[in-house]
Amino acid sequence: MAFAKKLGAKTAYNLATADAIGGTLAIVGAQGIRADINISAISGTPAATFTLEGYDPGSRSWFTLIASVSKTTTGRFYLQAYPGAPVTANVSDNTIVPQQVRLRVNGTATSITFTATAQLLTDR
Repeated sequence: MAFAKKLGAKTAYNLATADAIGGTLAIVGAQGIRADINISAISGTPAATFTLEGYDPGSRSWFTLIASVSKTTTGRFYLQAYPGAPVTANVSDNTIVPQQVRLRVNGTATSITFTATAQLLTDR
């Protein structure tokens, strides 16, 4: 069983001056996450990396669960992390997912438009 949650959308966001960070998503009771991302426009010197980050409450810091390769064109892709997931570089990781996650986007694009939706794996 899975359910969807919107991770964020940015229109004409300038990654050359700051990272785009979506809101924190609480995934209490979920075993994993899949983020479906659609870049509908990208310009400037285009390069954008999308990273699913988990929060460690003990150290009060964010860490990388899985990061995409640098994206330079429009299109759809996904990032996923859950116990038992296939390990595929820059796409999927077999890992325990913490109770809080977020999506960070950084790079050099002067303008990027994207949507991101999370599907939470609640049981198998």
